[in-house]
Amino acid sequence: WSSDVCSSDLWAAELLSEARLDSYGLFDTGGIRQRWSDYIAGNDIWQGYLWNVLMFQAWLEGEETRRASMVSGGPWRVGTQLLASPCIND
Repeated sequence: WSSDVCSSDLWAAELLSEARLDSYGLFDTGGIRQRWSDYIAGNDIWQGYLWNVLMFQAWLEGEETRRASMVSGGPWRVGTQLLASPCIND
């Protein structure tokens, strides 16, 4: 991950958007947005901090997608029977 403008910055900007951060109510949105602005301006002291937030956001959104697919007949459903899975009772 680098401070050069590229597709990874667009991905990060989407995950660190105010709307996305506020949607879960878990983060200090203003603080994260300020650190993101500092990073984009060339201050990469926040790179590790931002990477942790990005990875958590990506994981959280992936979990939402996984759970939604299970409810809508995703990979753990066969007909009307829900298959046993170690994650099914989460």
